[in-house]
Formats: sequence, C-alpha cells, structure tokens
Amino acid sequence: MTTCPPSSVTLTLENYAVNITANTATSKYFITLRSGWQNIFNDNNVVVQANLTTFTQALLTETAPPLSGDALKNLKEGRSESQSGQPSYGTQAKLLRDYIKQEYCYYYTRYSFALNLILTNASQSGGTLSTELKNNTALLNKKLNTILAVLGEIVDKRSLSIKGYIENNDDGLNSLNSALSTARTRLRENSEKLEKKDLAADIQSSMIDYSLEKNESSRNMLAIYGFMNIVAVGMLFYLYTHVKE
Repeated sequence: MTTCPPSSVTLTLENYAVNITANTATSKYFITLRSGWQNIFNDNNVVVQANLTTFTQALLTETAPPLSGDALKNLKEGRSESQSGQPSYGTQAKLLRDYIKQEYCYYYTRYSFALNLILTNASQSGGTLSTELKNNTALLNKKLNTILAVLGEIVDKRSLSIKGYIENNDDGLNSLNSALSTARTRLRENSEKLEKKDLAADIQSSMIDYSLEKNESSRNMLAIYGFMNIVAVGMLFYLYTHVKE
C-alpha cells in the first residue's frame, strides 16, 4: 500500500478504536462496513477462500464491475472508455481504490498507535497490558488483514481479464501482489503475537535480544577500530625507522 499520512485527528485512548464512518452513498465502498467481512478469516486467522470470493464479488458487482466481452475487447484495442460500453468503469474503479486506501490508512494509523501503546507498556518494568487494549489491537489487525485480503482478491480477479498487464513484473500486478503478500505476512505475524497471553514478556525478551545484538555490534566495531589503530601505529613506526636509515 501507498505510505499513509498521519491521522487527521489526534489519537487518544478514547478514540483510537472508533470505527470508520460513511454516509449511505459511500458506505458500500468500505470493506469493514459491509456485511460479512468478519467471516473472511476464521478463528485461527486463516482466510476462508469461499467467503473471501463471495464477499469480493459482491463488492465489485456493486461498486466497480469488471469489463467483459466486447467492452473489454474495445478497451484493449485502444478505443476510448466511452466506446468500451462501460463509460463509468474507470471512474468507478478509481473510486473503489481511493476508498480502500482511505479505509486502510484510517485503521493503519490507529493500529500503529495501539502497537506503540503496547510497546511502551511492555517495556516498563513490571508493565502490564490491559485486556481492552490487547483486544482492540487484535481487532485492528484483523481489519487490516481483511482489507489486504480483499484487495488481493480484487487484483487476482482483474488479472484474469488483463493477462498482459499481470506479466509486467516492474509496474504490473505481480509487483503489487508481492507487496501485498509482504504486508499480509507481517500483519499475520503480529496477529499471532497478539494472541499470546505472554505478549509483554515476549516484547521485553525481544528488546533484550536487540540490546545484546547492539552491544555485540559495538564490541565488533571497537575491535575493528583497535586493529586499525595498531596497523596505523605499525606503519608509522616502519616509516620512521626507514627514514632514519
């Protein structure tokens, strides 16, 4: 996903978990405001493909139906959008993308805020995590995972009708799918950690490991500098003795 801007509102413990809102006309574009989004992942955080396919198909049918038949043929042969038979397709597709990005960034900024709270609490000596904070963070994680899963399914469906574009590895759908896969993997890893009861202990352990690695790196650098200084002194002594001769 494109880098998200900072939240337009100041996030606090009172508002970070508030759901995104929309009016009647735009609510159909927001994935987490549509019925059935909660069923895309099962209790084990695994995608239920049948539910994902059904949900995505309904979303596209209502917001941005894919080109097909003569409309797709005309567009691929270079005719204008108005000649494709679906003059509003481009506008609808862009609108859907913009709303998905808006929804993703809305929850991403709040998810980042919640994770920072967890890290801050866990890093404190004897710090504890509230059940509400942990549950809200897990829910935000699920929403982000769901948005990315639906977006990936949309990309897959589009790729079936535009095969030439998907084979463009630099700017095409393969590149986007790779980025989405990476993001989903990171979110799943976070989700697994959030499900653990000893989350605070895991975070503290990770911070200790990081400190040890940092110290080890510092010692290695000092050793390198020491060796370089010894070599430099040796070279100066060598030059000095040979100049005297």
